[in-house]
Amino acid sequence: MPYFFVILLLLPLIVLGGGFAEEFESRYIQPIVADVPGAALVVVVGGKVRLQKTYGVVSVGESVPVTDQSLFRIASISKGFASAAAALLVRDTEMTWQTPLKTELADLRFKSSEYGEQINLWHIMSQTTGLMPHAYTNLIEEKMSYGRILERLHRVDFVCPPGRCYGYQNVVFSLVGELVQAQTSLDYAEFVDRRLFQPLAMNRAS
Repeated sequence: MPYFFVILLLLPLIVLGGGFAEEFESRYIQPIVADVPGAALVVVVGGKVRLQKTYGVVSVGESVPVTDQSLFRIASISKGFASAAAALLVRDTEMTWQTPLKTELADLRFKSSEYGEQINLWHIMSQTTGLMPHAYTNLIEEKMSYGRILERLHRVDFVCPPGRCYGYQNVVFSLVGELVQAQTSLDYAEFVDRRLFQPLAMNRAS
């Protein structure tokens, strides 16, 4: 399944004058987007749009062009919102970065109960839970429901004690949503909408 990309550019403000944005787009961005079905580019400086361009189509095999209103799947960029949600929990509730997951999610099971008891919010955020990297990412791609994947979490091996090694996770990182619901009685989507999207006027984000 093809992925479509939003290209996010963080450029030093000092080099954005004198047509630099246009030159950068021509020299570096156009060769990249030649190899993807569709993309969007925006350069914003001081709250003003300096350059905005769209490329290609929204779906392979179709002719609908990408526009400035097209929505993209942002994949793991969404972890930034989950991290912000976690920070709000730490600021506004009794949770801390060191709160063990099992304190809030008593039904959560891990293959090693000893290590499972040690996993805390910081381990999730820093990708140091000790669990096998990319645990069940394949099931996400196969569109298995998150609930069904969680039911299998107790089968995942630990490769090190929590906090001792790095192992990138998708499913385990999503436990932030379970913590949000446990602490606020709001599901993750509603919490993020109320506390992040609405205050930032991100009216079309979901």
